[in-house]
Amino acid sequence: QLDDRELRICLLIKTRFSCKDIGSLINMSQSGVSSVRSRLYSKVFNKKGNAKDWDDFILSL
Repeated sequence: QLDDRELRICLLIKTRFSCKDIGSLINMSQSGVSSVRSRLYSKVFNKKGNAKDWDDFILSL
């Protein structure tokens, strides 16, 4: 289950916003956005991954 902030980040990734722009839009640091993306990968796939792995998954949908 994704919370509202996580869902917003996913939608912004899908629309190809940069990490910096996502941070500005949701009032979060760039490193904070990267951390959320990494945690989302781990949350969904139950294995360690990085922010790029999550972005690649979202963009493949």
